[in-house]
Amino acid sequence: MNRTRHLRLLGLLALAACYLASAWRVWRIETRTSDPARVHLRFTHDMLHSAVRQAYADAIADYRKLHPEVEIDVMEVPSRMFSTWRKTRLVGETPPDMMRMGSGMTNEELAQYFVPLTAYVEQPNPYNRGTPLENVPWKDTIIDGMGSEMSYSKDMMEYYGITHVTRTYRYYCNLDLLRRITGSDRLPTTLREFFALCDTIQSWARTHGEPVIPIAAYLESPRALLTPLIRLQTQRLTLGVNRSRTITVSNNQAALAWLHGDWAVDAAPVTDGWEMMRRVSQGLHPSFIQAQRNDASLGFLQQHAVMIASGTFDADDFMNHGRFRCGVFRLAPPAPGDEPFGHNVIDASPDPAIGGGAGTLGILRASPHFDVALDFLQFLTSAATNEKLAATMQLLPAVVGVPPDPRLEAFALRFDGWPEGLDPQFTDWGNREISRTASVHLHHLVSPNGSVAEFTRALAADFPTAMQRDLEQVHTDSVLRAQRRDSVLMANLRLAGPVAATKASRLLENQAVSESEQAQLRHAFAKHGRRAGTAR
Repeated sequence: MNRTRHLRLLGLLALAACYLASAWRVWRIETRTSDPARVHLRFTHDMLHSAVRQAYADAIADYRKLHPEVEIDVMEVPSRMFSTWRKTRLVGETPPDMMRMGSGMTNEELAQYFVPLTAYVEQPNPYNRGTPLENVPWKDTIIDGMGSEMSYSKDMMEYYGITHVTRTYRYYCNLDLLRRITGSDRLPTTLREFFALCDTIQSWARTHGEPVIPIAAYLESPRALLTPLIRLQTQRLTLGVNRSRTITVSNNQAALAWLHGDWAVDAAPVTDGWEMMRRVSQGLHPSFIQAQRNDASLGFLQQHAVMIASGTFDADDFMNHGRFRCGVFRLAPPAPGDEPFGHNVIDASPDPAIGGGAGTLGILRASPHFDVALDFLQFLTSAATNEKLAATMQLLPAVVGVPPDPRLEAFALRFDGWPEGLDPQFTDWGNREISRTASVHLHHLVSPNGSVAEFTRALAADFPTAMQRDLEQVHTDSVLRAQRRDSVLMANLRLAGPVAATKASRLLENQAVSESEQAQLRHAFAKHGRRAGTAR
């Protein structure tokens, strides 16, 4: 009886302690935010790494030396629940002052909840005074010119996000395990060497009965690991089907080329790309499509995989906290003599647009301290602060001229090379019908018992209907966007001043391009609609 009574008392004391701690925290926040002499900012992200936490703490401390009246709290939210958390905060009208930008954000969310920063990013960053960037517009001090989808909305023609750190994707390799298997810790430098290494690892695992695979992967790996391979194989094809004669081809242009019969998912060189994807996928665990990122990372850290394809955001965990030496390399494209893949490739592609969502922050309209939030983002993207911030985070700096930490030299952004070719999966269109259809049939390609022929047969059967639905939706969305922009265009035409005139000029140009694409789609449907599964 006494034991039961003591346990109950202990439980009540624990509950009371939790209540008091929560009440104290609420009181502390309310007290800080209600003090008119102080400014209290909050921002949120989902990079839950100790190095990131320390980097933000150091940056905030440095900022407070200049602005002691400002207090800044960092709200960390796990990636898996960030989208739900974001929507709940926005709808509930309780957002932080700054929030990391995400690829799932709609134009409606941007327009309703976020402050357009266009007028500010076209002015110099005041924290760059005394540096070579002193008179450079803020947007031009960022490596990609703030042109990524996380920073700039093409539909709204406004800048919303400020990128302060970025990442690239590379292969991490367990050098100790590599030496144990091959007798050397030499990393592969060509695609042929990479394939040979995967074969060697699989043969060694079978011979020794060890549960070791060549590459750890997870659900999102096809986008970062496999899709770039097929886009290498379509580089020369893209030159021939790009009717606009631009360096790159948009998804709309690739779709129109398909309608005209310029390429097919079950014909070369696209099938060469599928074969290349299958060849690499045979080094992955068969169940990777169901795995999460943490599962793949754990398998690599537990030395069940020799390699893992991941971003710079894992550099701190893999290179500093693993129980093995870790090397990093970029998968080289096929050489011209590497048949059957080399003859389709022009050159390695540059690293994609840098604007990783976790490293891009936007300012909420609900923030009562917009000027201070903007000043803090300018501080983070000054040359001096950005170098220190990125080095501590073990991520890449986003500011022009700022060198990466020497430990991350292998991750340095590559700008040379030839642009990627068209993507027959249209992954950049988002979660549309073609992308979903390709994902549904992906198991035919990557499973041990699958084949390219089986995959292309299944994909080709569903592709016309999926293309029809996607193009109809793209056309509808394009018309709606043009209608929304009409009122904004007329307002800027009526307003006086250079800012309104510049925006009106951009809107007119954008409307002309949009209406041209709409006309092309209507013409292509009328002429080739049956190829896209229509009844015309």
